[in-house]
Amino acid sequence: MSKLLNFDEFSVNEDFNCNAIAPWYKVVGMSESEAQAKLESLGFTMRVVKIDGENLAHTMELMPGRINVAVSEGKVSEIVSEEQEPKVDLVCMDVPFLIRVMEFAREDAKDDMILHQVAEKMVAMSASKTLTMEDYDAIFPKGKD
Repeated sequence: MSKLLNFDEFSVNEDFNCNAIAPWYKVVGMSESEAQAKLESLGFTMRVVKIDGENLAHTMELMPGRINVAVSEGKVSEIVSEEQEPKVDLVCMDVPFLIRVMEFAREDAKDDMILHQVAEKMVAMSASKTLTMEDYDAIFPKGKD
């Protein structure tokens, strides 16, 4: 099941990290009950693994869709990652780069495999920044394939 992200609450600048807006990060600062209700509405479950700096006993099995959180003074203070954090591939790019990506897909890509390779590079490179035309040569294959 796809989860839709609400981008209305975010402003974008050159230091913007697209992955920091994933829906489970939005619960930081909410009360424990508000966070649990929010995550459940998005199809996730929440587990408190730390309260006021004290680690709680918990199992380490991977459960898709379960979000581990730390709670301080009754509010979610952080998402505690134990490699089970839901994986959502996000790509952040400016509009000129988006237009070029669409042009590439329509005019230059000879098959789906090229599109998959480009998408993988875009996901990897945009993990820490917004993609721009300066990233074009590092992402797209040289010449027409």
